[in-house]
Amino acid sequence: MLDLADDKVSYYSTDDISQIIYDLLDDGDAEEAMAACQKGLDQHPEDEFLELIEAKILLHMSRYDEAEKLVKGNPDEQSPFGIGIHFGIDVKTRDQNKAFDTLFGHLQKGDLTGLEFVEIIDELFDHLPNHLTAEYIVKAADVVVGKPSKAEEDAEALGRMGALLMDCNCHRDAIPVLEKALDMDAYDVYSWQDLSRCQFELQMLDECRNSCEMGIAIDPKNPLFNFALGFILYQKGENTEAVEHLEVARQYAEGKLQHEAPHIDRQEVEQQTSITYELLGSAYMAMNEFDKARECYEILVQRIPKFTEGYYRLSSLAMERGNTSDAIGYIREAIKIEPDNTTYLGFYVTLLTELRKFNEALQVLDELIELEPKSKAYLLAKAELSLSLKRYDEADRAYRSLLKLKPKDSTSRELMRAYFEAIGDKEALKKLNK
Repeated sequence: MLDLADDKVSYYSTDDISQIIYDLLDDGDAEEAMAACQKGLDQHPEDEFLELIEAKILLHMSRYDEAEKLVKGNPDEQSPFGIGIHFGIDVKTRDQNKAFDTLFGHLQKGDLTGLEFVEIIDELFDHLPNHLTAEYIVKAADVVVGKPSKAEEDAEALGRMGALLMDCNCHRDAIPVLEKALDMDAYDVYSWQDLSRCQFELQMLDECRNSCEMGIAIDPKNPLFNFALGFILYQKGENTEAVEHLEVARQYAEGKLQHEAPHIDRQEVEQQTSITYELLGSAYMAMNEFDKARECYEILVQRIPKFTEGYYRLSSLAMERGNTSDAIGYIREAIKIEPDNTTYLGFYVTLLTELRKFNEALQVLDELIELEPKSKAYLLAKAELSLSLKRYDEADRAYRSLLKLKPKDSTSRELMRAYFEAIGDKEALKKLNK
């Protein structure tokens, strides 16, 4: 930042001083911005634009009456900058609907271009109600007609309007605005990005696929397009093609791909990165590329230590390789996090049985039956395992609980019949044959 020491300030133009003030305001330092403005006015006392900037600083400081006095009567009061200050004051101190109406009126009269209109809204976005912002942006988009002389500027304005509608969570309203922007400038990567994100959010997957493919044609290494397209292809079972695009998103996440286009916050990047690893792991599993799948899930559980599904997948992969002890370790990690997850507990029983740890398997089966007392599969497993360990009382209780549930499948019925015949329980056999 330029040094505004008293003995140097005279060397700076009002443009230089204005830039210092904007930088300070961006950093949230309104007091320093005001001090810089005062030094600038000392050197350029007749500069009317610096007076407007002073009003803008007062607006940031919530000193609305003082700001209004400065802007009223200023020769640049009806310039886009002056109109923006008036809008900020009106939004904060008067009826917000009227404030938006007045701003929209300036757009209709030609006092503002579409781009100037959206820049004023964007600057105050965090202080505006989403419903009003969305309503007036939709109306403003209809005013922007894309005259040949300023088609590029209008395309940018519409693209930014679409992005603001997306930020208002008005994805359905954003789509036609972004499509209009792309009609004017088909090579606008950011509008293709925002359009694909809106379509993705609304689960318009065929439309999103088309937008991503158009975007990739312009910007092949764009991680956002590649992530969304990879997701869609995976959902459709096109795993080889999905991996190709998801690997681009992965390279970006790992810092191996430098790319400037994505316009998303850190939280969204983190979320997409995690989903990328999960999808890649699943796609590689479907393609029987188990080592690559394992690598993805190992990275995933490092990134998200409580991602239980990752541990479960790692356990399954270890089981596939015949490494039962590793499989046990992974599934125990999953159960630590979700102790009542019956899928994980059921797989744990399978692994314990594989290792011939039958007593431990029975204990886990008891947990499962406590969670789902009417599960025929768990009761049958408990009965058969208890019988094989000669724990006859437990086997008998499990079989009789199962009898009350009247299982229809032939396997359960045959095993029950064999048991009750073996112990000579004619009454139970009669109930079974009903």
